[in-house]
Amino acid sequence: MTVTGPIDREDWRLHARCRGMDIAVFYSNGDDSRPSQRGQEEVAKTICRQCPVIVECRECAIRFGEQHGIWGGLNPRELRAARKWSRWDRQPARCVHE
Repeated sequence: MTVTGPIDREDWRLHARCRGMDIAVFYSNGDDSRPSQRGQEEVAKTICRQCPVIVECRECAIRFGEQHGIWGGLNPRELRAARKWSRWDRQPARCVHE
């Protein structure tokens, strides 16, 4: 699906590539082996990278504090880091003019 115009902030989920997929793809399968987890994560991230609303998904996950699963191509650790950066970016710039 190709989105040609701006996406309504409320309707972005309708354009998500993962819409209708089994959500288990985006959440850890409970297998504690690192290679298995990395493989599953890479499958989910590959889907995200091809999604026309990856930015909207990522922004939503950051804003609502998602702590599990792959959202906007980011895993929970990456989402935590993005939340820290987004709080940093929202700080008003201070300029000193004399």
